Amino acid sequence: MEGYISFILVFISVLLLSSLVRLSYTAGSRDMSKSILAMRAYSLEMNGRESAAESLWQGAEAGFSEYDSTHSVAMCRHCPADFCALPPAPNYCDPGLCNLCFRADDAKSAAEIRAISSLGSLPAHDFDPDFKTIISTPIIRAVLEPANLSRNGFRLGAVILASDSDINASSKRFDISASTRIPLGSVISYD
Repeated sequence: MEGYISFILVFISVLLLSSLVRLSYTAGSRDMSKSILAMRAYSLEMNGRESAAESLWQGAEAGFSEYDSTHSVAMCRHCPADFCALPPAPNYCDPGLCNLCFRADDAKSAAEIRAISSLGSLPAHDFDPDFKTIISTPIIRAVLEPANLSRNGFRLGAVILASDSDINASSKRFDISASTRIPLGSVISYD
């Protein structure tokens, strides 16, 4: 009889230990799933940050290239001297041709407008179906550099953020969010 009672006590002890281990494992997996969700949110915000920077650069590059291909410094001789990008030369004023004059300020504006437009199309991209990613629109400045071999003597050198761009990844389903920013003064350049 003593053996039978010992066996029952050992059996009950093993069941209790097994239940505790299972309970501990379940609680640990909940913590693990929260950790995985936090890593997903962090990855999404970093992906959003990289995508925003790349989108700004590609948009600015496309805007500058389009402007550069449709305007020429050679047409500036048809403009009044105060609008001319070249040193004063004989003025053969022709307003139609003057509109085709390459002006650095207009090239910068074209790059900036296209960069913001490109960034604006990012929310349509679904980074993760469980998370909503929001990227705020910053104020940017395009910087041109002299380039001897380019069509009009300039190329896009950099895009500089004149304000912060906030990136937020959140999930109502999992009740988690993460945020980061591309700070004011960040320089985006690919040489």
